[in-house]
Amino acid sequence: MDSEARRRCEARAVGRTPEEHAALEQALARRRARRREAERQRDLDRVQTGPIQRDAYGGDASGLMKRISRYSQEVELVQRAMRLEAFGYEEENYEDGASSGPDDSEDGNEDAQADPPATYQEYKREKQSSNRGLHWNDGLEYAMFRMRAQAASPAPMPPTLKDPPRRRGHTRLSDRKARGEGWHRGGYRDLGDMWINVKGGTYGSVKGQDVNENATVKHFVWSIFNYWESVYPPGWYCDLFFRKKSLIRMLVDPENDGVQEHERLVRDYFDGGETVYFTAFDSAGRERDIRC
Repeated sequence: MDSEARRRCEARAVGRTPEEHAALEQALARRRARRREAERQRDLDRVQTGPIQRDAYGGDASGLMKRISRYSQEVELVQRAMRLEAFGYEEENYEDGASSGPDDSEDGNEDAQADPPATYQEYKREKQSSNRGLHWNDGLEYAMFRMRAQAASPAPMPPTLKDPPRRRGHTRLSDRKARGEGWHRGGYRDLGDMWINVKGGTYGSVKGQDVNENATVKHFVWSIFNYWESVYPPGWYCDLFFRKKSLIRMLVDPENDGVQEHERLVRDYFDGGETVYFTAFDSAGRERDIRC
């Protein structure tokens, strides 16, 4: 017991008999224990599904085993759907309300319709059965759902490796780091904000945006997914590539190691002025071109 706690305990003893003081201290100790247990339970409830999070938080919390079981079922369902796709299951055309797939407008085959792929149907069914519903970040969760199932397989080739366009004109002789330099060529880092470019594929248009350096990487990725989600049909999934690395994999791998979401900030990955590449894939994992 530190000096401050001892002082408060002695102050509570004034005017009370030893029995009354002991009963009061026991009641306060029980209340503190209940508060600590409630806070610990709230922290566990906010933890996303992951097989290693039990070791990270320690102990058997209520409901944790159910979340781990749901995670295993999700992986099994996706692997089964991917095996079906490998044996010839293929979806080429989709319809999602007013939006349609990019192939429909090019081929003029707007009457062709198909149901969403089995992977997406299983994903929706599993989420609804887990009483979570389809959240506001459904596109991002589905991409992470696919990435967890593909953890043992190699990641798709980044678009920056697929015959990038030739660059003409002046090239910089040195690759200067932007951290702490404020305004600089290609972007800025000013007043806690970074300028990050998002390019729709290798030859797509570039859209820049201000990003708070203290924002989480997951929130930054979701903001980009939310912009594109109405463009591609259901069953597709997306990824972002930065310096030839998948941002979705950079979210999933630390999650499996027990790293919490709020511990991965934008400033830990970006300096400001960089470009990330947004790429969409169909249900079979083939890269597709989309336009917004």
